[in-house]
Amino acid sequence: MITGRLTKEPTSATTQKGMRYCNVVVAVQRPNTKDQTDFFSCVAWQEKADFITKYMHKGDLIGITGMLQSRSYQDKNGQTKNITEIFIELVDYLQKSNNQNTNTNNNHQQQEAFGTTTPEYNPPF
Repeated sequence: MITGRLTKEPTSATTQKGMRYCNVVVAVQRPNTKDQTDFFSCVAWQEKADFITKYMHKGDLIGITGMLQSRSYQDKNGQTKNITEIFIELVDYLQKSNNQNTNTNNNHQQQEAFGTTTPEYNPPF
């Protein structure tokens, strides 16, 4: 599990076969340091992707449980690129960024439906 802040707004798309997905990058501060941060590329599919895209924003603190997945692809120049990303299995919305207004429409049922790891947690938004 990793806990960190979204570095930018989630980006969403649909595959040629109609599968919805979104990509996020999570910044995680290394323990016992002030200035060392790791950045993790993460991908969510279908309902989790919809949830993340709709409710999570740049700067939000989130917790992600998932598995590492490596793949390769060819870029526009024909170069093979390798990427390792976290395939999101569970996501917790822990805290809104300080730059956002509180939205009281998000509730416990929405979180539980999309695989939160702490169903008893009732966030203040």
